[in-house]
Amino acid sequence: FELGASAVGEIAYLAAMVRPIISALLNARVAHLEGFGSIDGVVQGKGEIIDYTDPDGTVVLNSDEPAFDQWLQRVGDRKVISIGRNNADVCWSPESSQRVALQFDSEQIHVCLPTLGYHFMENAAAAAAMALAAGATVDEIQLGLETAVIEPGRMTPRLLGSCLLVDDTYNASPHSTRAAIDWLSKQRGTKILALGGLSELGDATYSEMIKVGAYAKEKGIDRLIATGLADPIADGFGQDAIYVKSHDEVSDYLWSVISSADVILVKGSRSAQMDRVIDALMSKQGSH
Repeated sequence: FELGASAVGEIAYLAAMVRPIISALLNARVAHLEGFGSIDGVVQGKGEIIDYTDPDGTVVLNSDEPAFDQWLQRVGDRKVISIGRNNADVCWSPESSQRVALQFDSEQIHVCLPTLGYHFMENAAAAAAMALAAGATVDEIQLGLETAVIEPGRMTPRLLGSCLLVDDTYNASPHSTRAAIDWLSKQRGTKILALGGLSELGDATYSEMIKVGAYAKEKGIDRLIATGLADPIADGFGQDAIYVKSHDEVSDYLWSVISSADVILVKGSRSAQMDRVIDALMSKQGSH
């Protein structure tokens, strides 16, 4: 199960029904601030899953996460399996856009994931840790990770002519958008980022979107096109940013530049419906 929340108390409500034997808690970031109120609220709310994990169960925690020590204090006598880039029970290291090395105990496996992005490698490490806690073998873990069925719109690669089109439209927060930008920045050739608005950020909405735009510029993204409520992102990016009002205008623009683009990444909060841009582009390709 994945337990989602947008306010303190919601994880507790769900976890009380599920009563997990093994749980994983990876990060607390600026997201759903309308309900959580602050990053401290996110840390507190997400930590509720620990309280409802079986007293003899296992909690997987991210040792690279600033809230790690705070969550560790809530674990009690439960077993902890840590994940992280270094000095963790399960360590992960990227080998390419889709390949990750996982090290645990005396074992190391090299996994080709069915999705892109370094943040999904961290997720893979957490999945491996949970599988270890459940008694899975190394071979079972590798097979499971490599054959996992990923929800559409989560860094899903597609081809648009000779251009790589990355569909990351499932949802977006400032943190996940920066993670997508990090991946995009390391790709070769001309890189274009298409973004819809970031929602549920409360009073931080404008400032967080400005920061995302500035971050994309800082990381060397060549061009940015924004739509809907994402005009602050275009403002933050500055020169070489374009703002349009509709999804059709985004898809028309992207279609017009595919011959000069090497990688296009499309992302936005669920409410931004940026999957409509992906659908329009694939439809254009199918009609040509």
